[in-house]
Amino acid sequence: MCVTAAIAFGMRITTGVLLLALVGCETGSSAPPTDPLTNPPAGIALAASRTAVPTPRGWNAIVDVSVTRTGSFTGAVALSIEGLPPGVTASFAAASLAALATNTRLNIEVDSGAAFGTYPLTIRGTGTGVNAASVAISLIVPRPEFQLQIAPTVAYRTVPFLGLTATISVAASRGLGFSFPVSLNVDVLPTGVTLGGSLTIGPEQNTTAVILLIGPTATAGSYPIVIRATAPEADPRSGSVSVVIPGP
Repeated sequence: MCVTAAIAFGMRITTGVLLLALVGCETGSSAPPTDPLTNPPAGIALAASRTAVPTPRGWNAIVDVSVTRTGSFTGAVALSIEGLPPGVTASFAAASLAALATNTRLNIEVDSGAAFGTYPLTIRGTGTGVNAASVAISLIVPRPEFQLQIAPTVAYRTVPFLGLTATISVAASRGLGFSFPVSLNVDVLPTGVTLGGSLTIGPEQNTTAVILLIGPTATAGSYPIVIRATAPEADPRSGSVSVVIPGP
């Protein structure tokens, strides 16, 4: 940019003499633009080892958190977590990462009374002189779940003092965090048939046997036996198998 000033010296009407003087001329240029690839701005970025965190009641989960510093920023980064529902607590192994520290662990603990559901959580990092950074994760508190398997083959045998028996093998496969007993019920039995075996799969068991006592008054034929299973806070399950009562 050039600045020109005109100064009149000894200006006379009679002579019309005018002297102009150039008093300032300056040429300037702005600084070249910053290349974000070779010279990124000062800042921080966060990353989590997983974004979906299934954690049943009474369990805890670990999430690794890493911090990346960019540009000229080399300071400490303070970490916090937002969005925890009632019955869930969380803590960092190191809630403030010093200049050379880049990693820490987040421990999430779910109380036995926490409500089932999926909860969005935000891990946030802040540092002096830079914008805050965040990463989102989802905490999943699953409803207890199990599956019921009923063996398709029924074992028949004659037991002294009991007569003919039909044994049905029943198994329950439990989902993550499921530790409840599974209670069994049998729908309407044929006339002359009674229950003679266990109707519970205990917390430490996977299988049990439902034994049917086939009395002398039972009518010969093939009968569908429906077994229903229930457990606390879980959806019920059911299955069926055919029991054959032989003729005389």
